[in-house]
Amino acid sequence: MAVQARSMALSRYGTHREAVVLAALVGSGIAVPAVHGYHPGHGTLLLDRVPGRAELPTEPAARAAVLRAYGRELAALHALDAARFSRVAELDAVRGDRPGEPGPLAAVLADYDRHPGRPDPLVDLARGWLARDPAPGGGHCLLHGDAGPQQFLAEDGRLTGLLDWELAHLGHPMSDLGYARFREGLYPTGAFGAFVTAYATTSGRPVHRSSVDHFTVAAGLLMLAGVSADVRHPRAHHPESLQRFWWDALARAAICQVLGESLGHPPQGVPGRSGGGTDDGELGALAGLLTARLELAASANLAGGEARARSGGSGEAPGGTAHTLLLARAVERVARRCGSGHADTDALLGRHLADPERRHAAVTTLVREHGAERLDDLVRYFGHRALRRLAALAPLAGTDTWPGGPAPVDRPPGPPLPPLP
Repeated sequence: MAVQARSMALSRYGTHREAVVLAALVGSGIAVPAVHGYHPGHGTLLLDRVPGRAELPTEPAARAAVLRAYGRELAALHALDAARFSRVAELDAVRGDRPGEPGPLAAVLADYDRHPGRPDPLVDLARGWLARDPAPGGGHCLLHGDAGPQQFLAEDGRLTGLLDWELAHLGHPMSDLGYARFREGLYPTGAFGAFVTAYATTSGRPVHRSSVDHFTVAAGLLMLAGVSADVRHPRAHHPESLQRFWWDALARAAICQVLGESLGHPPQGVPGRSGGGTDDGELGALAGLLTARLELAASANLAGGEARARSGGSGEAPGGTAHTLLLARAVERVARRCGSGHADTDALLGRHLADPERRHAAVTTLVREHGAERLDDLVRYFGHRALRRLAALAPLAGTDTWPGGPAPVDRPPGPPLPPLP
């Protein structure tokens, strides 16, 4: 509840919404756990236990079979009569969405605007693009809201339950496909094409690339704006402090990939070190987090098992050695691979600015005043930097898995999102 009190997004899109949605899905035929109670004072749910696991089979054919089952289940969800979800519609009616900011993205951006920090020009660029590319019309159904890998359970090739309905809302069905494509970048399955094909075949609905592009950018922007404060000012005790750097890097690369595809850019590989650096604040934030976590680890060693007890015994403590070593590797890679050169920024601006704050302000002003007409140049600029940073932060890609869960994926260099079939 302390988290919800700090976040407009979670107060509007949290466990209360999940309870409402699960209750409305009773008898619908959709594989969801039964809900037995919701405690508004604590935001807790009491649900049936559902068999199955979120980890997918390692064998490619078996994995594709599970993703096809997921595609069919999502199509069945979208086929339900939207009138069934009148209580969800009531929740959505007070949401205050703005054009170009569909679904929970509006609440996340309201949080972002309510706590302004250093402006992020890529957030501005993506917001402007969404505003100029209005969400498609003609479809209105219940959306999962956070569809994709690790949001469902399966057993023996059979889908047993759809999970995590906190972001459910009413909207266009292509939204779930866009969010699923974004999550495929976070948790690659290698079977996204099988999922989309099964969805299209079952629903009888064509999958429009432009619509999926729109919602993929929305998903990336939701992530980027949602973690911005914790990336600018990371906290060593925050259990997600490491993965939020990875999520931020993936979101940046994903947004730039989709915008580049919309402009006809060829797929980008990770650029070399020369010609472009990284934001000076990025390395500083990572290095500061490393120092804080080393201090936390030292305190934990002195305190013996006390720190582990405070962490609840689930996974590694926030200052744990293994994750701190991964962070140290990431700091070293950012310093070595991204460097401190800013030739790419000089070329974008047409002049050299030595002061990092003036340089950042000039890029932000360029995006806000000339984002539409300079979109091609800006997408190339941000895309090169995002891919370089994503490659540098690769050691953090597996920090959001859990003990006994899926192993970190060895991700090849290049675009993080799968192609649409």
